[in-house]
Amino acid sequence: GWVLALTSELGQAEAYIHAAEQRLGQSGQPELGLLHALRGFVALLDRQEYATAIQSATSALQTLRQDQPRWRIIALWVLAEAQERTQAIGQAIATLREAAKTSRKAGDQIFAVIAENSLASALNLCAQRQEAIAVCEQAIQRYSDSAGRPSPLAAPLYSRMGMLHYEANQLELARQCHEQALALGR
Repeated sequence: GWVLALTSELGQAEAYIHAAEQRLGQSGQPELGLLHALRGFVALLDRQEYATAIQSATSALQTLRQDQPRWRIIALWVLAEAQERTQAIGQAIATLREAAKTSRKAGDQIFAVIAENSLASALNLCAQRQEAIAVCEQAIQRYSDSAGRPSPLAAPLYSRMGMLHYEANQLELARQCHEQALALGR
């Protein structure tokens, strides 16, 4: 189900969710947390059912163990994205901060980049553009080597900073950031 969901076959992933629910029931098995996270992911991205996404992500966070950080991060991201669309933006920002912190603590740079990029976007929506830029800059530093060369993981963060500068009519800075993102993407 997760493979299908991550390859944009969200409708087909739904069949696996139902099959897993019937097999697992409400037994409280650790796999149930993964199932709740998947249900929230599909509800968010396939059907835009934000209440279901929030409920499923919350259930996932209650069921998943602390030693399952990657799944917890996915559940936090789903929760934040649904909160951003249905609740006060501050709740989504707090959830994204937790997701980014959990990602960094787990040493998972890929999920950290996703969380930090989403956090910068949410901060900008909340009229906190300078903090959004600071989130990107700090993350880029973390994803750079000792010589200051950023890894390809920093590409989405440069792209986000480019958009932030563009919206502020700082066109030269925006161009530089987008060029850096493109170079890292190659």
